[in-house]
Amino acid sequence: MKDGVFEVDKAAISERVLSDLGPCVRCPILDLDNIAETIARLPEHIDPARDPAWTYRGSDGVAKALTGDEDEPDGESLLERLARTVRSGSPGAVGNAVRGTPGSRNVPATRYADVGGMEDTIALVREAVELPITHPEIFKRLKIRPHKGILFYGPPGTGKTLLARAVAHESGAHFIAVSGPEILNKFWGQSEAKLRSIFAEAKAKSPSIILFDEIDSFASSRDMMSESFEATLVSQLLSLMDGMSDLGRVCVIATTNRPEALDPALRRPGRFDHEIEIGLPDRNARHHILKIHTRGMPLADDLDLEAVAALTRDYSGADLEALCREAALVCMRRSLNLQDYTRRFSSHQLAALSITAYDFRAAMKRVRPSVRR
Repeated sequence: MKDGVFEVDKAAISERVLSDLGPCVRCPILDLDNIAETIARLPEHIDPARDPAWTYRGSDGVAKALTGDEDEPDGESLLERLARTVRSGSPGAVGNAVRGTPGSRNVPATRYADVGGMEDTIALVREAVELPITHPEIFKRLKIRPHKGILFYGPPGTGKTLLARAVAHESGAHFIAVSGPEILNKFWGQSEAKLRSIFAEAKAKSPSIILFDEIDSFASSRDMMSESFEATLVSQLLSLMDGMSDLGRVCVIATTNRPEALDPALRRPGRFDHEIEIGLPDRNARHHILKIHTRGMPLADDLDLEAVAALTRDYSGADLEALCREAALVCMRRSLNLQDYTRRFSSHQLAALSITAYDFRAAMKRVRPSVRR
């Protein structure tokens, strides 16, 4: 507990519950899925002073905050009180964890202007993702449903995740970014419960965009899986995708650089039925990306970014960002004496820093295209 705010350790709660159940965990009437889902829907932090749902009533009938400072009533531990609060107040306390407060929507700050050299791709994404969110009346009039899922595929570092964040910002959608390790859990039923809670949050805060980053890390072909729980997780995702017609304005985006590794059932119509390739940028796109990443940098007057773009064939957007950073470091090493780390540099020395074409050429010797490695 820090400053009266509790940090909820869901893994420890799961382990404690399973430990207390003992041999009863194998009872056929015990709903472990429901237990796992209830734990997964708990909030990450609990502030009793701000959320009245996390209070208990003492023997005198007076509501008290669920903190660890007061004496434990009747020998009841804090964990037992927390469990009792979850049981008795699940519609409020646990529901709040999913619904969140009105100001808890997560809208990224990334804009289309931050995505370089993807005009055609952005147009496709706006039509597939942004249009159904901002103008659902068009689809109602045409009696068609928008795409449930969109798959971004292409080499690493080409801006797939960045584009998903940008379309969430421009459409004003609540953004939920999920990676494979965040879903996978060693406790039985927790991974599926996490998936269900993600879709429940998206429904409660719609319009929403769910991003499964590197989806092949947990949704690869079930024929190739060695663990049965991974196949169950894919089946749960398929079930949730099929039930998305009742979720309102919710779109699911997945990114991968290995589309052939995904389970074929995920790529059929009704699931990720719209695939958009995001490839390496061409010369004009590289020039645009370089201008974005050098925005605000002290550049020499004779530096020609178009010439740099011509020399960076096969560089991805992430490679170009690393190149700009390395060129700035080359400029720093060339212009400043860094032998003495305790000395302070004058404002005149700092103002004289200027990134030149030489710095970029030197940086290209260290930063190579990632697709060639």
